[in-house]
Amino acid sequence: YTAMFYPSLLGEDALDEVTIVRGAQPIELDRVGTGVILARTRSGVDELFISLRGTHSTHEDGGNVLEGASGGRIVKERLWFFGAGWGGDATDISLHKLRGFAAKLTGQAGASHQLIASHIDADARRDAFHLGSSASSLRYTGVLHQRLTVEGIVSRAKGDSEGVHLSDDVVAAKVSYRIADHVISAGGSDVDKVFLSDRWASGRWTVDAGVRHDDDRTLTRIALAFDLRSATGSHAIVANWGEYLEPPQAAQPGPTRSPVLRVAGIGYTSSLESSGTARIDLFHYDGAREMDQAQADLRYRIFDRFEAGGSYVYSRTDDPGPFGEEIPEHLASVRIGLQLPVAGHELAAMAFERYDSLNWTTDLGIRYEIPYRRVALTLAPDAANVLDAAEFRLWTRIRR
Repeated sequence: YTAMFYPSLLGEDALDEVTIVRGAQPIELDRVGTGVILARTRSGVDELFISLRGTHSTHEDGGNVLEGASGGRIVKERLWFFGAGWGGDATDISLHKLRGFAAKLTGQAGASHQLIASHIDADARRDAFHLGSSASSLRYTGVLHQRLTVEGIVSRAKGDSEGVHLSDDVVAAKVSYRIADHVISAGGSDVDKVFLSDRWASGRWTVDAGVRHDDDRTLTRIALAFDLRSATGSHAIVANWGEYLEPPQAAQPGPTRSPVLRVAGIGYTSSLESSGTARIDLFHYDGAREMDQAQADLRYRIFDRFEAGGSYVYSRTDDPGPFGEEIPEHLASVRIGLQLPVAGHELAAMAFERYDSLNWTTDLGIRYEIPYRRVALTLAPDAANVLDAAEFRLWTRIRR
């Protein structure tokens, strides 16, 4: 992975996919006990594309942001590029004089070897503070045999905020080998962080077990899933237990040792073919923090035209988060979306309701795409907090 110290500096048009990982987390990840957000930037494809996007906001700290992105093929079936740039006053997160760029090269040596080089650089001002962030990485993935896969990454990340300089240099590798029903993986980053894991699938059971050595401590993690097998879809009981390192709580004289957070969870997950999914999990945290938590998520889709979903998180704790932040007792959201063809064009609308123990917030968004030959124009007005002091954002994109 490549760390990004201030991900809010990223331009929206540079992002391809954002994934939230909760509960049991891969043994490769460290210092993440309650959740982690993984973001993937866009890559080049065979057909050249160019997009320009402008955003205007009525937020008192907002303004205008202009973004551009392009990607395509350099060498057929071998080498692709992607680049993006952005600048302005961020529309909803109080960032001023924002500027940044991202560049990526993806190389493919046959079907078995892939090499990705990327660099991101961005800075802005937030209130009276300057924020700066950069991240560079070189990643290799190779399938050396139908049973053997190797991965390696070299990355460097830097962050700056009013004299505070952060850095994270990583050299990591991973080797995976399949033996019958087992996939054995081993790897590590730098010299003092190594791990060994086994993924075993047999019948209705799937087991992931691993051990990690980090900061002179040995941490264990295990996750189990039992398939209930149903004619109407996929249903499973899941359980997990793991140890994670939390960031040091407070600055103290001399070296600060990271506290251990232990997480135990049990849950149920189901999917109705391709129409919808539902999941509920119960977690208990102890060690670095004492907390009980329930998480639920539901989503449903019909014919790629209608989508509805919601999520809810209940947390019971007297402890602050790893950075001293207060953890809300209730977090909830509900969303409804509709996508329809209108006179040869594409119209999409989304309503989003959020609750955070204190306030309800209602957001609305509309997307209207007008195709013309090989060019598509998208008009998108958004309204945040429409039941109170509404803030409006309008962005347009031209894509070829």
